[in-house]
Amino acid sequence: MIKLHYSDDGAGLAAGFDPREQSGLGLKTIIALAEHQLQGSIEFSAGAGFGCTLKLAAGNYKPRV
Repeated sequence: MIKLHYSDDGAGLAAGFDPREQSGLGLKTIIALAEHQLQGSIEFSAGAGFGCTLKLAAGNYKPRV
């Protein structure tokens, strides 16, 4: 398994914020790429700062241009 984690020390997500229910293009694009194109999963963490973890199956991808 390949696990990529990103975090920062910014304001973080507001209480009750659901990234999957947003109308903006940014988070929708990230979620679609992670789950549909890369066939992985993405989790967002609340608390101090912003965080997200992308999990992908290792060796699950064919070479492409």
